[in-house]
Amino acid sequence: MKKIFLVSLILVQACIAFAQNYCVNDTIVREIQFPLTLNDKTEFFYFNDEWIPGAHLGLVEADAIQKAKVKNDEYGNRALFLTVSPETLSQIKTEARKVLVNLDTRCEFPGGNGKLKEWLDENIRIPEGFKG
Repeated sequence: MKKIFLVSLILVQACIAFAQNYCVNDTIVREIQFPLTLNDKTEFFYFNDEWIPGAHLGLVEADAIQKAKVKNDEYGNRALFLTVSPETLSQIKTEARKVLVNLDTRCEFPGGNGKLKEWLDENIRIPEGFKG
């Protein structure tokens, strides 16, 4: 009787351990952190503890970097923290703004919002018997 109890206890513990491991590795839902990193690689660069959208190592001369450290940012993502001079930081910000230009044109109804309202008033169809 003791042997059956011990064997069943070991089997139950093995099943629980397997299920916990399987669930951790096979989860579909993941918490989104910002800034996002891919596959736990260092994808984001902080210059003087400031994250600048669009900034990357190609914008900085190697001699301008005073200090570099890889660590987790405030969102829990791995990032490269670089210390540079204030002049270099302003150059990086200027260059990063050039990279992140929104080239999408703004969608607008032909004739503007006034024409859109007219078109809606003319073309709206409410089914008979609709209450609301």
